[in-house]
Amino acid sequence: MRKILVALMAMVMALGASAQGFDVSRLGVRLSIDAARPGDLSTGDGYTKLSIFGSGAGFSLGAVYKVDLTDNLFIEPGLGFYYNTFSINNHFLGDMIEDMLESIGADMDYKTTSRSVRRFGMRIPVMIGYTFPLKDDFSFRVFTGPMLDVGLSADMYYGMKIDGYDIHKAASLYGKNRMLNRVDCYWNIGAGVTFAEHYYLGLQADLGMCNMAKKSDGYKPSLHENVVQLTFGYNF
Repeated sequence: MRKILVALMAMVMALGASAQGFDVSRLGVRLSIDAARPGDLSTGDGYTKLSIFGSGAGFSLGAVYKVDLTDNLFIEPGLGFYYNTFSINNHFLGDMIEDMLESIGADMDYKTTSRSVRRFGMRIPVMIGYTFPLKDDFSFRVFTGPMLDVGLSADMYYGMKIDGYDIHKAASLYGKNRMLNRVDCYWNIGAGVTFAEHYYLGLQADLGMCNMAKKSDGYKPSLHENVVQLTFGYNF
């Protein structure tokens, strides 16, 4: 994953240096509404898939810097932070609670009352795109490129009622002997419009390329996440 980060930084520096001969550049801010869909967890045996996480939603806030390479071709690196949540499959959580109760020798009735994963992290996209001017103050663009995702926190929250008592627990999914890797990489494909000179509206799909799941006890599980972003922006 460190090699991916170094490669993206080198790409930004190289492309930015190659565009210094052009005098058109623009800083923009972006606010996105995100819809995330973690896929099923493959256990690595080629047969078993587990639906652990459900769909989720969140938002991201960041900035981009557009540099024109030609009249229409551009490179646009960015930096942003995101927060999103998604649900946990009730059957998976129930199995986990039953294992926990069995480990302490408790035979109790329980009921789950809440279950979610909350993630906060940083994204570094490097988009290359093409602009189609349609009017003086209106243009259409298409773009694609890689996006590095560095997770800063991912906590699993769940509540349960055991023998009439309300219990709430939280556990991190990052770290040693945990479920998820902190670093992921997506390939983005999207399109957008700029109107009234400064305003931006776009839609993009982020396709997860790296395995989010950590190896465990000889198993090589696999988990990929896809994200759709509806983006609003302002260009200075």
